[in-house]
Parts: sequence; C-alpha cells; structure tokens
Amino acid sequence: MGKLTEHMLSAGIDAYASSVDLKKLPSSFAGRKWSREMLQEFPKEIDPCGENGEIHTIVVGGPMFRRPIPVRLGEIVERNGFAYADIIPMN
Repeated sequence: MGKLTEHMLSAGIDAYASSVDLKKLPSSFAGRKWSREMLQEFPKEIDPCGENGEIHTIVVGGPMFRRPIPVRLGEIVERNGFAYADIIPMN
C-alpha cells in the first residue's frame, strides 16, 4: 500500500467501490468498503486508489465532511466489462 493510500485511510476517508473493471478485478469487489483489508486482496499490479481505472469509489465520510453520509448497498450489475454497485444514501 502506498503513502497516499495510507494517508487517506489514516485520515478517516470512508469510501466504497462503486465500479470495478472486470478485466482487472472480480465483481466481488463492487460495493465493498475501501479499506486496508480490501486493498490487501488486490493483486500487486492494481493501484489501491484506482488511478488506472481498476475501481471507482464514492466517498461518504472523512475530515472534509461535517458528518458522514449513511449509505446502504443496493443492486450490483455487470455490463460492458464493469461491475457497478448502487451505493444508496439513507435518509
């Protein structure tokens, strides 16, 4: 794990993988919380921040937020070589 990733996690960034490139990772990563545990499962060639398009994330909490956005995981669908997870805000 790189310095940027460690800094972001240590700062309290709360994020979820909203999409996954299926050529690089299995669909089981879609919808998962972006965490040290998740990143330890990545193959070595995968950038932990998704800088090469491996994953896209949605940030729902962290030091830049007044309060975290509560979310729930919705449907996960696969299309056009990607797995997409609905990350749904809860009211």
